[in-house]
Amino acid sequence: MMRKEENMNINEIKSMAKKNGVKTGKMQKAEIIRAIQRAENNFDCYGTDRVQNCNEQKCLWLSDCAKEH
Repeated sequence: MMRKEENMNINEIKSMAKKNGVKTGKMQKAEIIRAIQRAENNFDCYGTDRVQNCNEQKCLWLSDCAKEH
């Protein structure tokens, strides 16, 4: 996704997941976002150590990801 994340709330994230065919069940925020990343054929790296060397400047989750790590 090309637009920047604007501190989406969990309901907005779940809605995005649903649009990508992701069933969220009892998943936590980070798990949902990584599932969305996989569904969009991107690295499923949200909130992981990868943020220290991230070059994905167009990532939807970039600003929030750094805070999570």
